[in-house]
Order: sequence, then C-alpha cells, then structure tokens
Amino acid sequence: MSNTINKDKIHGSIFGGFVGDALGFPIEGHSRKYIIDYYIPKIFNHDILKMGRGYNEKTKLNGPIYESKMNECSWFYKFGQYTDDSQLSRLVLETIIENNGTFEYAKYGHEIGKIFDSGKIVGLGKSSQAASKKLLNGLIDYKFSGTPNAITNGSAMRSDILGVLFHKDAEQLYEVVTTCSMMTHMSSKAVAGSLCISAFVATALNLNNKDVFDSDIFINNAMHLIKNVDREYMGFLLQFRTILKMNELDAYNKIKSFDTVSWGKNKISSGVVSSTLYSIYCFLKNHHSYSKCIIMALSAGGDVDTIAKMAGSISGAYLGISHIPNTLIKRLNDNNAWNAKDISKMIDKVLDYEIKIKK
Repeated sequence: MSNTINKDKIHGSIFGGFVGDALGFPIEGHSRKYIIDYYIPKIFNHDILKMGRGYNEKTKLNGPIYESKMNECSWFYKFGQYTDDSQLSRLVLETIIENNGTFEYAKYGHEIGKIFDSGKIVGLGKSSQAASKKLLNGLIDYKFSGTPNAITNGSAMRSDILGVLFHKDAEQLYEVVTTCSMMTHMSSKAVAGSLCISAFVATALNLNNKDVFDSDIFINNAMHLIKNVDREYMGFLLQFRTILKMNELDAYNKIKSFDTVSWGKNKISSGVVSSTLYSIYCFLKNHHSYSKCIIMALSAGGDVDTIAKMAGSISGAYLGISHIPNTLIKRLNDNNAWNAKDISKMIDKVLDYEIKIKK
C-alpha cells in the first residue's frame, strides 16, 4: 500500500472493530435496559476484565454464573473472544497474505466455506452459513453463491476491513465491497449497507481528525457509492441531517423504524438497514470519543456485537488506535488463538503489499 498510509488509523479501525465485537458478544440479543443498567457500568473498568465471560466471582472458575444475563453461546469463552464478524474480516487479511498480496475473490469465498465447515465460526449467521456451503471448494461460482433476498447484516459486518484496504480508490472500493457482499447476501439493501459502512471507514481514514468535523462529508461519500444500488436506503441516509438533530431516544426509534427485520421492543435487529444506520449514528454523535461511540452502540440492545463492530471500526479509523483502551485490545482472542499481536503482525504484513485484485 502507499507510503502515505496512516498505520495508526488503520490499526485503529481494525482493532476498533474487533474490540467492539468482543464487547458486544456476551450481551447480543439483550435489551437496552439490561445493557445500560448492568453491562455498561462494567465495561471500561476492572470488573469486566476480572469477570470475563462465564467467570464465577465466588469460585474463581469459569462457568455459567451469568446464564440469566449473558448471551448463552458466550458462557464458556474467555473475555475478549470475538465473533464471526471479526473472524470473517480476518480472513480477508489471511487471503491476501497467503496469495502474496493478491486478494482473490474465489480464494476468499473458499476460506469462508472452510471456516464454517470447520465448526470454528462463532455466532454464525444463517445467510452466510448457507452461502458457505456453496463457496466451499468452489461448488458454485462466488458470483452466484449469495442468498438472493438476505436483508441481514452478515456482509456489512465484514465490509469495514475492505474500506480500510481500498480507502484511496472509491471505484475499486465499490467493486470489491459489492462482489464480497454478494458472495453471501445478494439483496440490494445488504449491498447498500455494506457500501455505507465501507465508505464511512474509508472517509474516516482519509480525513484528518484535527480538522473541523463535518458529518456531511461522510454522508455524501456514502451516498455516492450507494446511489445506483438501493434508492430506499439512500433515502434513509438523506434523513440523517434531521436525525442528528433529534434527541437520542427519538433518533433510536426513527432508525429502528426503517427496518422490516425485528427482534422486538428496545432492540435493534440484525436487519442491515437499522444496524448499519445506527452504527453510523453512534459514530457521528460521538466522533470525538471511541469509548462513547462504543457505549452508545452497545446500548442499542439486540445485535450489539455487529453494531459495535461497525461503529468501532469507523471510530478507530477516524481517531486512531491510541484512543482504544489497550486493556481491551490485549484481551482479544479467537478460541485462545489469533490474539492482538497476531492480528497486528497480519495488518503490518498486508500493508507491505500493493494489493492486487484477482477476479
């Protein structure tokens, strides 16, 4: 990549997303009230680090002491475990490294198939899982492997890293994100949501956070990529100038109302419209603070690991890695492997390449 890249911001984006994902994992599916009353007060202090996931304060052993409060599938993972959101983003880096600087679509699709087939995927999405079976060993061409009507956020959640790697070229970014989205999610809304997140990340990397902040730059850049993809999604983005002037609860309910996918009251679902738009809302309202951005994202209730992953990636891209608590970065892991040091080495390795695309 170009020598003009800002490694601090690139590391910030990737780690900002991974940390948001890991923080959201234990509470995915819970309500705003529970998260705000119980979980948020523990995040940025020692309690949550001591507790971990499934950590029994009395016996000092791992176990489902929080089964009535925590996400079931997170009980027996160490604190800092990230989910499929970050696992599938990591695969982008792995694909480029294994191909000596070339991002090959078919290879990436195959890697998605492999990780699902291995049983190592954490918190899998149904649309991605269905596509993974087609992608494994190239049984179906990646151009036709996606679920046609999937309107969930399984492709948007991993589009942030594409915004990092192709942030200097909007045309190339559009092509790569669209192609990678349609591997698993072929609906126009899923593609639009993926483009929106990647555009926000790319814009955050390209801007100087010392300059006066202008939300219109982010919104306009996202609309430029989306304009020929999904007119309704673009219409929702156009409402953001008004939404940003609302109080937080009214804005929350307005964004929630955009989606047809519902997880119930006081939760933002895995629907790609509401989850991506709420992610960018969290960033735009808290562009000066990674911690405040993540707290708002987690407080959404519902699909909070993905919301915090997307919001965290944008915030980290804008502010840089120094704004992300190092105590949280150090706890990142994937089944006790792929920790922060491993991810950092992968990022640096990829940055040494002039990345090529192989269709």
